[in-house]
Amino acid sequence: MDSVATPNKPRLRVGLAQLPSLPGQVDANLLALEACLGRMAPDCDLVCFCELFLCGYGPDEAAACAEPADGPSYRRVSAAARAHGVAVVYGFAELNADGVTKHIALNWVSKEGGLVLTYRKAHLWTPSAFESNHFTRGTEALAPLVELRGVRVGVLICFDVEVVEPARHLALQGCQLLLVHGCNGDPFTVETLVKVRAFENHCHLIYVNSCDAPCCGGSAAVDPRGNFLDPTPLPGAGSSVSEAVVCVDPERPDLVDHRLRNPLFAVRQPHMYKLDGHRSDGHPPPARAKAAEAKATEAPVFAATAAAADK
Repeated sequence: MDSVATPNKPRLRVGLAQLPSLPGQVDANLLALEACLGRMAPDCDLVCFCELFLCGYGPDEAAACAEPADGPSYRRVSAAARAHGVAVVYGFAELNADGVTKHIALNWVSKEGGLVLTYRKAHLWTPSAFESNHFTRGTEALAPLVELRGVRVGVLICFDVEVVEPARHLALQGCQLLLVHGCNGDPFTVETLVKVRAFENHCHLIYVNSCDAPCCGGSAAVDPRGNFLDPTPLPGAGSSVSEAVVCVDPERPDLVDHRLRNPLFAVRQPHMYKLDGHRSDGHPPPARAKAAEAKATEAPVFAATAAAADK
């Protein structure tokens, strides 16, 4: 691993590419990606684009543009990454090997052009008929951490980070940078939630959002203390091309001190937490939860009947 960073030697330079994406126009979006890499690569080790960047977040266009993870778009991005010597994370609609199943996915491409990993969104945003009607959630394990310039990076997609467990799972594996991209229309996520997730998991968090309506832009980078890294957050919805480079240094002295003063992982008591329950919040619970609810409902009735019989 690299030695401790100094102001002249950042650990990891990440480019946030908040670019407009044209629904259904994969070639035009690839041209925009290639041009962006040309601008940002000299200052970056890794450039990240938003969720479904290659196809746009259009209800019909995205699914219609689905292709294999190693398909023609990957080959274009691979060539661009190799030409500019920079790693790339981008969102696309993946067509499964069965030729039918489609996923909201991201690819991580190395600076040499290799396909490091493909991750499929595990938590579809259920209020969106677009996502649930056109795509299947990923069911495999979360993607493994990738180490780049000494920093261990984990990836998630949009709503994944609003669910508590994925970020914590990656943090427990040693994640130092949580890299998230989305198409999110709620400013709360990029203004507040990112700070909470970073703080509670002792990791940096970068969220690259779409600026296309109805999304809200505002892509941001946050350190483990919950502070924005300059020059983020980026402009909001309707902005044109917005790009920023941030330096991620987990061994910054103030962050080391923060970990020592707030030993969140050292004091955990996992045996006290039951995390396999179910809370429906209006959604139909699975059979296991229904049985538990029925049992809980029966108990007071039995107790009341017994009490009446004793009188």
